[in-house]
Amino acid sequence: KADRFAGKAAFSTWLYRVAVNTCYDAARKAQRRRTEPLPEITDPADDAAEDHLAA
Repeated sequence: KADRFAGKAAFSTWLYRVAVNTCYDAARKAQRRRTEPLPEITDPADDAAEDHLAA
């Protein structure tokens, strides 16, 4: 990205912005990958079969 430095601001200001934007990109990428487990879904037919076998 150094080739994109236009020299209109201090180099440190430009470098700081590059670092901040890189952190934002990483945070957005991590958020997209965040998943939550789905609740376990039971089949009512399985429960009825277990009740029948237990009787």
